Order: sequence, then structure tokens, then C-alpha cells
Amino acid sequence: MAIVAPVDEHRGGRLYNAAWVFNKEGEFLGRYGKVHCTTIERAWGVTAVD
Repeated sequence: MAIVAPVDEHRGGRLYNAAWVFNKEGEFLGRYGKVHCTTIERAWGVTAVD
């Protein structure tokens, strides 16, 4: 089992639409950053992952 949590992530002065992944013990396994932002997300200042 894994938990995938969508988050607004602030890193390096930028805003990213990301998902954090945790295992069943609640340990952080990693993150996924959205590659293609919608027009609305870009208007809100969301940055796509490089």
C-alpha cells in the first residue's frame, strides 16, 4: 500500500503542483512534479518541473 498526496509545493521561490508518495509506515518515498501545467495553473504562478 502507498499513499499519494497532491500538494502545492514551494521550492526555490517557485510554486509546483506535486504529489508526495509515502509507504504504509508513513515514510516519505519521493515526489512527482507535474510536467505540463494547464493555462489556469500557469496564471496562478505554478511552474512545470524542468
